[in-house]
Amino acid sequence: MDAVGAVVVGSSTEKVIAVGHDCRGDHPLHHAVMVCIDLVARSQAGGSYYFDQYPACTFTPPASDTFQSTPSSLPYICTGYDLYVTREPCIMCAMALVHSRIGRVFYGTASADGALGSKYKIHTQKDLNHHFEVYRGVLGDSVRI
Repeated sequence: MDAVGAVVVGSSTEKVIAVGHDCRGDHPLHHAVMVCIDLVARSQAGGSYYFDQYPACTFTPPASDTFQSTPSSLPYICTGYDLYVTREPCIMCAMALVHSRIGRVFYGTASADGALGSKYKIHTQKDLNHHFEVYRGVLGDSVRI
């Protein structure tokens, strides 16, 4: 199993919202990015999965009542957030980032099946209704897998 880690941070507050890692050994969809998105949803009183057996996978509940309003008034899950991940996300994870409305993605190393620059550029597809900035090579050699 690859050692992939991810962190979601509020872009304006620089506050860590969620920390996750690759948990595909227990579930094929539990890529580090998907884990983080689910943990962000959990911080907003949602989420689908439980990561109790993974103490390193955490989320920070919001400090305000921002997410206590009606579901129709809520922003998308990752609106205003940045994702830092050690490896370039795959197609599934890249589309999840589009649907959750992430603001920016910073990744360390490219992947053969990468969807944010190496094989595809999902975030630049004109037909999609959300786009985000992507930065490759963050932390350089320190994140080589």
